[in-house]
Amino acid sequence: MVQGKILLIIVLIIVFVCGTVIASYSLTMKSGEFQKEIEKITIEKSKLKIIYTETTDEVTTIWIASVNNLMDKRALTTITHKTGYSINARLSPDGSKIAYTLLPQGGNRFSDGELWIIAIDGGKRRVDQDLYYLEPPVWSPAGTTVVYMKKTQSLGRWGYKIELYSTNIEGTKRELLLADNTALGIHPIGWSPDGRLFYYDRILPTGDDLWSVDTESGNTLRFITHISEDAAYNLNLSPDGKYILGSILENRKWVSYSIILVSTDGKEKEILERGAKKHYTPIWTSEGSKITYNSSEAKGYISELKTLDKYDRSKSMINVSQEGFDIPISWSPNDKWLALEYHYDSLIYFYIMKADDTRRQMIPPSNWVHFVGWMTEED
Repeated sequence: MVQGKILLIIVLIIVFVCGTVIASYSLTMKSGEFQKEIEKITIEKSKLKIIYTETTDEVTTIWIASVNNLMDKRALTTITHKTGYSINARLSPDGSKIAYTLLPQGGNRFSDGELWIIAIDGGKRRVDQDLYYLEPPVWSPAGTTVVYMKKTQSLGRWGYKIELYSTNIEGTKRELLLADNTALGIHPIGWSPDGRLFYYDRILPTGDDLWSVDTESGNTLRFITHISEDAAYNLNLSPDGKYILGSILENRKWVSYSIILVSTDGKEKEILERGAKKHYTPIWTSEGSKITYNSSEAKGYISELKTLDKYDRSKSMINVSQEGFDIPISWSPNDKWLALEYHYDSLIYFYIMKADDTRRQMIPPSNWVHFVGWMTEED
């Protein structure tokens, strides 16, 4: 009997020791795998940067910051310009250069703007002047040319003669894409992915029209479709170049805005959402299958930030604000990060947030902050 108990105890001890060793080994392996995943995530996140401008009085600083910690940043350059203005900057598709317009001290915003290009690794040059400051430059898909606007002469009640130019990054080869004497205004939208067609919004007393200029066919102009009877806002091209997304004013009397989707071949036009009291600011996800937008409906002061699937039209909520409202600015290339502005009273705060986490990182409050682009940079 005693020998049986002793034998049982020995067996239990052996089982316990073996189990502990196995569990310890398994835990060690899992911990190692977990640590590798953590290191992998850290490496992936550390490469993603956000570029933004920060303006105080007559000086603008271009910053490059890590999305992991916005305080981990470096200044690319500082730019001096007319007091009370900022710069309008855009990052090239390959993330190597920034094109921007500025207004020099004493300059007129309609005709005295300057176009500059700065390389991320250093060096900048002025490539043109005497242009329309308020419209930001637009990069070609290959990142070899930039489109910008000039308003060259007063036409009385119709405003200015409007011209769109393209230039290479050295500023040595400029080309007039179009000249318009009758439009109230022109808003550049973007390039087709092959770099052949450039789309723009032509603003007339009858509303907004979508046009294109064919750069491989003698800069031939083509009317595509009528966008709206009233004002159109925030028009932007889908990543595949097949659709234009924007917001239009449907009812001026009752102040009702909607989100419109227009195909670039002019065959499709659809209202995706309507009823907001302020114009929507819809943006595409980087792969173009979804649309993110803000909605300020007739629900008191509640503002909603939503995502809409372009194909099945399903909606998902990102955030609800009881006070103030969010404006989506841009999704990162992998759609893991969203840059946005939060407007409250007269204040504007700039944030970034992860797609799967509603917590936000705020860029320290400043007089003026603007998004420029996303890039990857080795530490």
